[in-house]
Amino acid sequence: VFRLVFIVRNIAQYRSLEIFKDEFQQNYWILILNNFLDIATLEWCKVFGSRSETTHWSRHVEDVEGFRNGMFVKLGISQAEWDVYWENIKNYRDQVVAHHQSMPNVGHYPDFGHALISCFYYYEILIKQLRAYRVYDYPDNLEEYFQKYLTQAKQFSDIAYRATKGLGE
Repeated sequence: VFRLVFIVRNIAQYRSLEIFKDEFQQNYWILILNNFLDIATLEWCKVFGSRSETTHWSRHVEDVEGFRNGMFVKLGISQAEWDVYWENIKNYRDQVVAHHQSMPNVGHYPDFGHALISCFYYYEILIKQLRAYRVYDYPDNLEEYFQKYLTQAKQFSDIAYRATKGLGE
């Protein structure tokens, strides 16, 4: 659950700054934007990337096939479409974030649309289990939490970026 919350926070922070990316004149903002992108990618791969990860979803649900099928329905995509999406994020993680390659072969940055929905879907399952154990440390609904967090992140990013955009490198 913590990992899923961490993923959506980083995606929200990334999206809150992404709107300014074409204006960036300072390495400071470029670095921050890219760090949010990279951390969101790394963390998402810990949950949805390799099954060898102890935090991979398949290690924490009873009905693996049911979970997978339910997620595809929620995403509105097929297994084949998921495989392409998953491969794109994993390749970015492998070639840019996790391993050094002098000339990474990545044509685009990850799109977090399906990543978010997969997190929301998994969270719904996990939060029910936590509530059964009377654990209330996390929000009831991750999608609502994400929207509120994104709204606040946009406010922070807008104020911070506008206050510093005139500073020289």
